[in-house]
Amino acid sequence: MNLSKVQEFVGEILMKEAGINALDDLETWKEFCKKRHQDSYQGEKVRFGLSQYQELLNYSVNEALLSIYPHTFKFFLDKSIQISEHYRRVFPNKTFQMVYAVEKFPEYLAKHSSGRVGEIINKYPFLIDLATYEWLEVKVQNAPEIVYSDGFHKVPPMLAEAFPLVKPFWNPTLITFKSDFPVSLIINNLTEVNDIQDLDFEITQQTKKSHELIYRDTENFKVKFLSTTNFVFNLLNLSLAKPELTFQELKDESVEFSFVNINEFINLYKSLFDKNLMLGVVE
Repeated sequence: MNLSKVQEFVGEILMKEAGINALDDLETWKEFCKKRHQDSYQGEKVRFGLSQYQELLNYSVNEALLSIYPHTFKFFLDKSIQISEHYRRVFPNKTFQMVYAVEKFPEYLAKHSSGRVGEIINKYPFLIDLATYEWLEVKVQNAPEIVYSDGFHKVPPMLAEAFPLVKPFWNPTLITFKSDFPVSLIINNLTEVNDIQDLDFEITQQTKKSHELIYRDTENFKVKFLSTTNFVFNLLNLSLAKPELTFQELKDESVEFSFVNINEFINLYKSLFDKNLMLGVVE
């Protein structure tokens, strides 16, 4: 067998559900090898060696999950190893970069409404959004460096006359996130307690919608979080979806915006510029 075939075979074992499951016992392993015409690898010694490596991957995934989802795992600490192993079976690694190997964890939680995990999610229904929020922080932190467009000017639109002529240049790391729960309040509460039993129960049971902006500051490179209004959230989403629109076209695009005084828009954009959410304008 040439090297590429060996790499393909080992890759399937370590990074696909069928391969991970095949290592559970010798008979399953033999059948797996036989179907792939890899009879020379059927022995217990090979299975044991790969199982040991699989355990190392499980450990690495567990460490990554605990690191990236620290608040979410406060609710699963006694089950973290089991969850890590099961997560890898449902979402096998597509990469050996552990940061991206665990990006599907919010989706994993959403798919598991039964068993012990399901019981905890039913008790704390905000957990899926909490995990998503924690992943978005990592995604923003690892976003590519900012590339500025031609015609960029590092100023906010200060005059109404400029609105038809220029477009906003938003911080490219910006991600908007809408939740049915006050996620930022819950995180603040979780930061203050060591045991989930000490959580403010009223906060965790709220179903108050929240509109969150997550972005990386261009000056100190720290990830920032900003809770905002439905109006600002909708304005940003519209502009991000239609980056070709000028400030005037944005204002005219929706009835929600068209009745707002242009000076209020100027003040809003100045505020977003000061917060490093808007980086400037583009001609």
